[in-house]
Amino acid sequence: MHAFGREPVAVTQAPGRVNLIGEHTDYNDGYVMPTPIPLMCSVAVGLGGREHEVVAAALGERWPCGVEAVVAGDAANAGVRAGSWASYVFGVMHEVQAVLAARGAGALPAVQLAIASDVPIGSGLSSSAALEVAVARALLEEEVWGGAAPALDPLEVAQLCQRAEHRFAGVPCGIMDQLASAAGVPGVASVIDCRTLQTRHVPLPDHRIARFLVIDSGVRHANASGEYAARRRSCEAAARELGVNELRDADAYMLEHARAALPPEVYRCALHVVNENPRVLMAAEAMRGGDMERLGGLMNLSHASLRDLYRVSCPEVDRLVEALQSTEGVKGARMTGAGFGGCVVALVPAGHENAALQAAARIIGLQVSALWLGSQ
Repeated sequence: MHAFGREPVAVTQAPGRVNLIGEHTDYNDGYVMPTPIPLMCSVAVGLGGREHEVVAAALGERWPCGVEAVVAGDAANAGVRAGSWASYVFGVMHEVQAVLAARGAGALPAVQLAIASDVPIGSGLSSSAALEVAVARALLEEEVWGGAAPALDPLEVAQLCQRAEHRFAGVPCGIMDQLASAAGVPGVASVIDCRTLQTRHVPLPDHRIARFLVIDSGVRHANASGEYAARRRSCEAAARELGVNELRDADAYMLEHARAALPPEVYRCALHVVNENPRVLMAAEAMRGGDMERLGGLMNLSHASLRDLYRVSCPEVDRLVEALQSTEGVKGARMTGAGFGGCVVALVPAGHENAALQAAARIIGLQVSALWLGSQ
């Protein structure tokens, strides 16, 4: 732990994730199908100071914070701006403190955190959730609390990280990213019911048959968080008009019946969600049954819906998706993540890997940043 001149008492990690299908459905109580990726956020935690101190290695930034500010959740007094990387860390520190104090563990001692991550920021691979979960795991280590801290299960960790993002980062996210990072299993997709939080595991395709290719478009759009919140408000407006708690409870017939009463943007967002939820369940069945044609077709439909109805894609990502979809052998491709840039995921049968990479290189240049995901 060179940043603080001492050895850490513990080092923790949490992965990013790629969502294979089911975008913008989690905050509508719907279904999603993410899988963890082999890119990690790592946190080394040390003890011994009088205040909390955090170093973000990749950003070259150091942030001190008083213990009392974390206990009170007083981000302003700690100099933390909503949406900054520090707001994610501060929020998790406060939520861990609050949960464990409620269970009789006392106050979080002053900690020093050194953070390093190879999950690209703004890539749609959930660098923020990886950061949150890795920090939470570090703060929950027995060495921090002298062995006295109650253990939290992965769902509890995910939920406290989600609360932190809502309250302190100002992002009204669903539970998918945090739960995929906290409880995801490599080589396995998690079909998550975001209402009940029940999860079914579906193995990824055998790597000898097909793999998922994840490619970073390199595009980062600064307005993504505001647009994300706007889409969520549209979904909430549609649910109110339809008389349901969440769009999970709506169907295409209900939506069409109410179409005249809905603003066009609200209708389009609702139609995406209503159609995307069953696509997730059908995609899980197709992957479990080895039906790559059907799985790829559902991915293509998902992207078209995100592009045309939810309107969270962008021209650069669309060109990359189209290039992959038109490559011989590739079964399907779609944007992944909240949108407005970031990564694309494609389903590529064995033997067609080079063709897929060459198609991507023609769009984004020779330096293609790619991950391959499949089961052994």
